Amino acid sequence: MEIFLCVTIAALAAAYFLRAALRPASPAFLPKGILPRDRLGYMLSMLAFTSKKAERGNGLSPKSAYRLLKRAYRMIGKKQPDARFLCEKTLYDNFYAVDMLSGTFTRALPHVSRMPRIYAFCELFVKSTGGVVTREALARAVRTYSAETPLCFRELAALEPVLKIALCEYLAIYAKKLIRINENVERGEADGRKKRVCYPLLRSAAYVFGYRKVNAAPFAEARFSPDAERERQNDFIEKLAKYNARITAATQSLHALAGVFSHDLVLSLCEADGVLSAGDETYGKLSSATRYLYLSRIGKEAAKRKCGEAGFAREVLLKAAKEGKDISFFLLPHAKGKGAARAYAGINVVLWLAAAVMLIAFFSLRGLVVALVGLPIFVQIASAVCRKVIGCFAWRRQLPAYDEKALSVGEHATAILMPCYASSVGDIEDCFSRFTAVMALNRDPVFSYCLLFDYPQSKGVEDERDGALTAAIQRLFAELPPEQRVRTCVLVRKRARVKQDDIYRGYEKKRGAVMDFAAYVLRGEGEFAVKLGDIRGVKYAVTLDSDTATYDCAALVAAKAHPYSQDVAVLTLNCKAAEKRTPFARLFGGETGPGLYRQKAFEPYNDVFGVGNYTGKGIFDIALFDARL
Repeated sequence: MEIFLCVTIAALAAAYFLRAALRPASPAFLPKGILPRDRLGYMLSMLAFTSKKAERGNGLSPKSAYRLLKRAYRMIGKKQPDARFLCEKTLYDNFYAVDMLSGTFTRALPHVSRMPRIYAFCELFVKSTGGVVTREALARAVRTYSAETPLCFRELAALEPVLKIALCEYLAIYAKKLIRINENVERGEADGRKKRVCYPLLRSAAYVFGYRKVNAAPFAEARFSPDAERERQNDFIEKLAKYNARITAATQSLHALAGVFSHDLVLSLCEADGVLSAGDETYGKLSSATRYLYLSRIGKEAAKRKCGEAGFAREVLLKAAKEGKDISFFLLPHAKGKGAARAYAGINVVLWLAAAVMLIAFFSLRGLVVALVGLPIFVQIASAVCRKVIGCFAWRRQLPAYDEKALSVGEHATAILMPCYASSVGDIEDCFSRFTAVMALNRDPVFSYCLLFDYPQSKGVEDERDGALTAAIQRLFAELPPEQRVRTCVLVRKRARVKQDDIYRGYEKKRGAVMDFAAYVLRGEGEFAVKLGDIRGVKYAVTLDSDTATYDCAALVAAKAHPYSQDVAVLTLNCKAAEKRTPFARLFGGETGPGLYRQKAFEPYNDVFGVGNYTGKGIFDIALFDARL
């Protein structure tokens, strides 16, 4: 029993010391005076000089600051509104601006003296400027610091949330002061009612202020003459006014922080971004998200090689110029080959079979029945396990893209294509209604629009219902606004004979519709029963289902036009349906409404192997698509 107790105590002690060693650092609540510009620059240079040797750390824990702010908020809330000081009202009214960030994201940042390096910068900046944060002052401070010790891109990207933490901790300094002031005021009021004096607390102006609120009798000590007491009260009021000015400045900075920061500001502060902008003509046309992607990859590779980000960026530019390729091919990871994809599929099959064999081995005949019935469940579980394991080690594939403002009609003309099945006039009206919504959501001048109809199957090339359907199409096309009708084309495919079923319908359904559209755009080929308008001369086509409404077709074009994706015929990503009409769709269809062509979760076939399943939703290069099919 004694041995067990000793082991238990030793284990608890080891756990305590281990937790203390791994505990994130907490800030020191020490206010600094407002510094002039030249003095602040000197302090920043000195801080940068002592922060050259960065190391790993456990991040930053702002919990103590948030606890102080909450305590002050509850204390002020208990007071009557007319009994609050002005600085207390300011803090109480702006408490909602305090953002309770966890600080766990700071673990990946470079540390100096167990504290994130970027936090030390933000702390000095906020406390030295009195909580006033402006775009110009912040940019000047970052450049002054980086002239001595360049900040990496991860630190610049984390500048906004870390600055929020620094501002909240700056407010916590004055929250702590207000808590102390209120304690002394309450003690003074209590002593004044009891007509007694706590002489050690007479040095506190807050105590004297509270005492005088309820008792006007003079103090016994001569050093508290009326003139000296009046002077101390004036100093107390002046101190509260100074606190109010600092709290007001910090809360206003918290409100305005989102306007201070932007992608352009962060990029302008990054030295590697300047190197890439000067050395690559196409870099300036990229979207902010793509530039962030490039710089984050440069930061990771530079950290692995223990070199500067600007130097690594120059190395990438030299490689790209030597091989005549875009810099994205040297920054983004390459997709795995077909052998790796087959190995991944084989692992999934092995896991399915292993689960089925285990059930059969343990439950004999009953296990066989369970294995056969539960095979779809095993498939889903095995696939989920494989995705989870690979997702822990693989990098999620993000496609680079141009800025949407850089798209031009001459180089990036795109048709938004919606193949539809028209079995009645109501279906045609519904398709036109959805398509006009898509046109309204995607108004960029690079877009043209095409509705491609298939009539119902029939026993001949023509059917008696075709007249009413054609008349409805012509009427609805004529009702389109002139600015939309000029850029819109409506096609109806002729039926082709299906030998196996001895019927006539559109060739190959949706797949054939897309192929016929490509042939029409490129060569003017194809047999169409109805042809209204013309959109030939486009380079890309965005295909949508009749149940899909998306508003980011321009983002798809920007991604497809990038050199990284130009050799790929089809880009296909997930998109949610506009609505779900059947019980099956409501059960398995997910969320509905207008959405983005985006991939929300890790998908190994797309992220690791660079392949996917084209189901008619996505964007394709018309010439490449036609050549490869």
